[in-house]
Amino acid sequence: MILFSKTIDAREALEIGLVNRVSSPENLMDDALEFAQELAERPPIAVSCVLKAMAAGEYEGLDKGLDVEAEGSVRVRETKDRLEGFNAFLGKRKPVFTGE
Repeated sequence: MILFSKTIDAREALEIGLVNRVSSPENLMDDALEFAQELAERPPIAVSCVLKAMAAGEYEGLDKGLDVEAEGSVRVRETKDRLEGFNAFLGKRKPVFTGE
């Protein structure tokens, strides 16, 4: 798209997976707040580790990103949130993550 200066509209971006949601102007704030709430309900330590690994991979190269991902996996494996995620899944309930 960049090399050929091709522009696309929001619907096409959604169809090809470039974006995961499209909002109308009047619904934008509500949709953004809903998205933020969904993200806030994710396990904060795991989310932090994923973001660090992605940034390392992007700015320091694939090998560094994979190293940071492995470090994050070790860290997450030792959290209470990991146990909460498993227990919630087994109990068929929504998890409540605390960042521990």
